[in-house]
Amino acid sequence: MKFTNKYNLPESLVNCITNDTYDLNKTDENTISITTLINEPKIRQLKLRYADQIEEDISEQIWRVLGQSVHAILDRVELENSLKEERITIEKYGMKISGKSDLYHNEQISDYKVTSVWSIIFSPEGKPEWEEQLNCYAWLYRQSGFTVNSLQIIAILRDWAKRDIAKKNYPQIPVAVQNIKLWTTEQQENYIKTRAEEHLKYKNIPDDEIPTCIDTWKDKKCQDYCSVNKFCNYFKTLTKKECKK
Repeated sequence: MKFTNKYNLPESLVNCITNDTYDLNKTDENTISITTLINEPKIRQLKLRYADQIEEDISEQIWRVLGQSVHAILDRVELENSLKEERITIEKYGMKISGKSDLYHNEQISDYKVTSVWSIIFSPEGKPEWEEQLNCYAWLYRQSGFTVNSLQIIAILRDWAKRDIAKKNYPQIPVAVQNIKLWTTEQQENYIKTRAEEHLKYKNIPDDEIPTCIDTWKDKKCQDYCSVNKFCNYFKTLTKKECKK
């Protein structure tokens, strides 16, 4: 990946981001992270195929840096019989499936999220992708011989404002704890198997023949949040539509 600095941000910030070694995205077709596993196969394949051509601006990495700040908090956690940011890799279904939850303690997996207050208001039981992610972590732990009885999201609300606490459903403090639904072992296994097979299916398929992403706000996401959109045939059709307006 190549970084640009369109807004001439300070060198110190640029250095901070470009020297980030935390969970660098590896272009390894045989290994897949949990966050990539639950994501779209088309995005993964384009990232693998165009790794040396992908460009992202430093400004687009700011929220990622803020999100990583929670790991400094985890360094302070001192709980007996706990695991912090322990990476687990299981080889199954033709892939090395890898994940690292934030905390495992008392048979519970906890994951910290730095997110918008609206994530909590609109998804009081947790976002679907959070449920998928944590259950995949639970699968990794169960495969490794650990017992998992509960899942939890600890959401730090970056845009929380005290002046808004009188509003309906607005969080009273800038932190929200969500208990996430724990699937059965069989449900987790079936999900992992299905997702792994879905990613492997498109390994040797031409770019334009890989199905487009399934998302209720796909066009917005394609435009503003996808680092491989310029290699995507679907995004090119959006660009053409804009040109015709």
